[in-house]
Amino acid sequence: MKNIYGYLIIAFPLLLIGAWLMTGMDGKDYQMRLENIVGHSLYNYWNLSEEIIQQKELKGEALTDAIGHLNDMVIHANVIDNATSQEILEPIAHQLIAIISGLKEKHGQTGEFTKEDKHLYQQVIADMEAMQEIMLKIFYKPNSKKGGEVLIEVKDVSELSTIHDRLVESSAMLAK
Repeated sequence: MKNIYGYLIIAFPLLLIGAWLMTGMDGKDYQMRLENIVGHSLYNYWNLSEEIIQQKELKGEALTDAIGHLNDMVIHANVIDNATSQEILEPIAHQLIAIISGLKEKHGQTGEFTKEDKHLYQQVIADMEAMQEIMLKIFYKPNSKKGGEVLIEVKDVSELSTIHDRLVESSAMLAK
C-alpha cells in the first residue's frame, strides 16, 4: 500500500504538469511539451538504472536500494511507455523487481548468496547496461546524445523485448 502512495506522489504531479502545459497549445507546442515530459522520464529512468548498475557487488543492502530505485523506475517507465505507445520499459522494470526481490528473499532465508545468485545478479547488471545502450538508439534522435532530442515515435523495441524475455526466464528459474 505504501508503494501505491509513492507512485501517486510522483505520477500525479507529472500528469498535472503535463495537462497544464498542454492546454491551449497548437500541435507543435503539444509535441514539444510531450517530448520534454518523456525526456525528463527517460533521464530519471536512466539515472535510477545507473544507481543500480554502480552496485557491481551483490550485497543485501544493495538489493534493498535497488528495489526502491526499481519502484521509481516503474513510474517513469509508465510515462515513457504511454507516450511512445510501447509497452516495454514498465514490464522490464517489473521483471527486474521480481528478480531482485527474489534474490533478497533468498538471502533473507539463508544469509548467503550462492554462486548462481551472484551470476544472476551480474547478468541483471549486464542487461541493464545493455538496456542503456539500446535506449540511446531507440528513444533519441540519431546523432543526439543522452538528454538530447527525444523520439516519441519509437518503432523497433525488439532488442528490449529480447532482454525482457531473458529476464522472464531468469525470474522463473529463480522462483523454482
